[in-house]
Amino acid sequence: MTESALPDTAPTAPPTDRSDYVAPPPHRTWPTAIGIIAIIFGSLGALGALWGAAAPFLMEWLFDAMGLQQAEVQAQLEIMRSLLWWSVSFSLVSLLLALLLLMAGVQLIRRRRQAGALCWWWAVLKMALVVGGVALGYVAQQQQMELMTAQQQSHQQMAGAVSEAMALFNIAIGLAWGWALPVFMLIWFSRRSVKADVASWR
Repeated sequence: MTESALPDTAPTAPPTDRSDYVAPPPHRTWPTAIGIIAIIFGSLGALGALWGAAAPFLMEWLFDAMGLQQAEVQAQLEIMRSLLWWSVSFSLVSLLLALLLLMAGVQLIRRRRQAGALCWWWAVLKMALVVGGVALGYVAQQQQMELMTAQQQSHQQMAGAVSEAMALFNIAIGLAWGWALPVFMLIWFSRRSVKADVASWR
């Protein structure tokens, strides 16, 4: 038998064409990290909103139960009553946004595509709510300072200057703290690589 008639038993070389090979996407850890942060802040925000809605009623009941009838206490209660429904409405809206953030955090950890939109909308609405909360706090503080000024007529000018300084300081701190996470969310989910990651989710 000639050599050419022998069966070809030589091992074949492995295929070198990799045109059909698709590399698995890299594992990203940021969805879990940001998702956990969102869940924590959403849970704390929900608890704070519930307390904010109930606190005015509980405080008035507590003052009545303790029999506090001093003029200062009654004046404070009048201020609280004048802003009661604004405060309750603000707390209820805060509760809804906290639940939205909580939902967004869960969707981030599960890597669901709608998580990006949920975080974006939460950030926009939260920034608007922070402005409303700062405005409400400013009105409440001004009424508090007017009450203190009326009780101390001799220090009226000094109290007015301190009131304005404290109000501006509270506005700056309130905006900086309230906008920190929403601004981060808007910037983060505007990045091209993050958009690509979210678009690849289910």
